[in-house]
Amino acid sequence: MSFLPPRPEEGDVLPASKTCLRKCWVGKFSEVKECSDFFLEGTTPNLPGILVDGTVQDPNRYKLICQKYKNSYRFATLYDTTNKIPVFSAYTFTGPPPKGRPNQPWMIEPQVVNSFDPNCRDFFLNGTTPNITNIFVGGRVQIQNQNPDRYKLICQKYNNKYRFATLYDTTNKIPVFSAYTYTGYIKGKKRNKWKIEPQLNNINDNSKMILDDGGGPYPNQAGNNDYKEEKKKEEEKEKEKFNRGHLFPFSYAIDQETKDSTFTLTNIVPQVVTFNGGSWEDMECDVRNNIENNCKDDKNIIKAYVVTGAAPSESNKLNNRVNIPKLLWTAYCCNNSQGQWVAEAHWGVNKEEKNGPPLVSKTLAKLYEKLSEHYPGVQVFPDECSADNPTALRLVGGDVHDHCVYDDECVCSSVGIKGHYLPVVLFSVLVMRML
Repeated sequence: MSFLPPRPEEGDVLPASKTCLRKCWVGKFSEVKECSDFFLEGTTPNLPGILVDGTVQDPNRYKLICQKYKNSYRFATLYDTTNKIPVFSAYTFTGPPPKGRPNQPWMIEPQVVNSFDPNCRDFFLNGTTPNITNIFVGGRVQIQNQNPDRYKLICQKYNNKYRFATLYDTTNKIPVFSAYTYTGYIKGKKRNKWKIEPQLNNINDNSKMILDDGGGPYPNQAGNNDYKEEKKKEEEKEKEKFNRGHLFPFSYAIDQETKDSTFTLTNIVPQVVTFNGGSWEDMECDVRNNIENNCKDDKNIIKAYVVTGAAPSESNKLNNRVNIPKLLWTAYCCNNSQGQWVAEAHWGVNKEEKNGPPLVSKTLAKLYEKLSEHYPGVQVFPDECSADNPTALRLVGGDVHDHCVYDDECVCSSVGIKGHYLPVVLFSVLVMRML
């Protein structure tokens, strides 16, 4: 799972005994005290046009890295992603190292990082990531004073291919959101082989998701055992209320391998069983139908950008470890064959329901207003996909399956009444009648 340009596999600025890296991108070295300690009186070098007063002048090219290995910061590096070499590394000498060169394999920068690179930008509209005030702004994780490593960006990689992107909260042990593109789907097998992100737990610096072997509990993420029922009788009934809720749905995947990739626990939140299998599942299937019908370009190719997230509760936890989110939300944006922007948003409270009411389609503006109850400010899509137009126009096939009973692959066993209107957003200088 990677957000980084490739690093050299060999060659280092430091003596060989100081290799073995695990990094932490930062905006300024001073953001991490342990990193500023590598500089005399905390003062970084000045390189006009590159690094001035501790601030990178071209943040897209130059990256500040607090090199972390085995949970300790070891040294600091200013890295040039264009030339793919470090500009400098800074460190303190406190004594001679052991004799001999360690038998240590060469490493590249880890894949769980604090900023995106092009490997995962294709999952976002125009490469623009969501903004969540104080958490993730301008494509960069905001350093948390109490826990600078709290939020991690994961480019979800499975069988050597990037499948989707996730912003993960290591404190609550749930994703903040997963972002992906919808380009069609297939019916496939639901393997239920749950995976974890090894780098969140320093497991062999592996850049790919791996099967959870039943270990744990993991300090920085949920494991499969967190979702299993407790053997204690008094807790059995409580544990049955929740199951593993996908943010990137299994039913939205274009091929079997992508379907399998959604079964990583970094894409999962504890979801109330009746909500997950009720109004939320119905909404997911309705939205898939709407994308299929309304997100085709002039060559009849389907593509929509989708972001699905979870707003955490204050203190409600599964197994005293994993935050049970209070609200789940999702939104998509696409361009149709007429050059109009199409957008829909939905949300639902993560609570028990019995034949719950459908989750009605809303505009992005309404979603941002709702999410402001949980975050200081949110913008899911860039300005091209405007949130301000409240126009309610009819979608092709809109809500045709409102009364379906769906299975896991969104196959409808009964069809409801056609012709419901959805408050979606369509942007153009022309007024277009969809039907």
